[in-house]
Amino acid sequence: MTLRVDSAKILVQNNKYYLNGELFSGIAIKLSGCVVREKMRIDAGVHLGSYTDDLIKINQEQLMVDFSCLKEEEHGPDVPYNYQGSRFSGVAFEFIDAICVGEYAYEDGWKTDSVSFRRSGDLAGFDLMENDFSQRAIFFECGNLESIYLFKKELFHATFAFDDANNITVINIEGAYFDNIKNYSNSIKCSIPESKNFTELKGADCVKISGSGIDDELFTSLCQTGLNNTSELWFWRTKMTLNSISMLINLDKLKELNVESDVLTVDDLKKFKSQRPDCYVEFNREEVTV
Repeated sequence: MTLRVDSAKILVQNNKYYLNGELFSGIAIKLSGCVVREKMRIDAGVHLGSYTDDLIKINQEQLMVDFSCLKEEEHGPDVPYNYQGSRFSGVAFEFIDAICVGEYAYEDGWKTDSVSFRRSGDLAGFDLMENDFSQRAIFFECGNLESIYLFKKELFHATFAFDDANNITVINIEGAYFDNIKNYSNSIKCSIPESKNFTELKGADCVKISGSGIDDELFTSLCQTGLNNTSELWFWRTKMTLNSISMLINLDKLKELNVESDVLTVDDLKKFKSQRPDCYVEFNREEVTV
């Protein structure tokens, strides 16, 4: 947790920084009118210098302002923003009751990157792009990752989603994700799977798996221990074969299996159903019976 506050709310006494009567730890953002003049790192009331470690990369030449000083060029959900009559390029900081809840980067009036914080200072989410690589993440209040979407044009896109206990609920992979994702490891702002070894992932009660990047190798590692407590599985347009479906027979808690595939056949699902008559099965939106 790193609380970010308007420095006007911080009291300085004997070279110590206080917020609401207590020694302050966090980032104090110094404003002069609409312009952000400095971001100060403070620990236990002691000023340690300027703060530069941001999710949004900010250079010294960029204009930094209070978000409330920006004006929509027109009304609508996705419109450019102006500052002092011209389209804004720089970084804007949004405050609620002196607490910074958002940092937004703009280029010629259009938002390019954003980071949001809870009033506690905890990270709530981000939407960042660098060199045509995009990442969007949302976090639970407890701090665990709720979802992340990763995208590189013409190479891959992937989504991973979790419940608040950090159990996987969604895996969607399209394209050559595993061949390329390590090239962006230094840019990714949270932990994500980088190989087909999914043995550390634990499935939630319901898990949805989709995409051409899902094959037998990946599913085998996930199935080893990760799906022992999963009762409902959905497979959509993967490259998984009968080898993967056969592995499900030993998942005692599995009660529902829904498959859409042009690789598998209805006969493949009938083989599974014959060995697991207690499990409800659908294939390409039709119930499978034997």
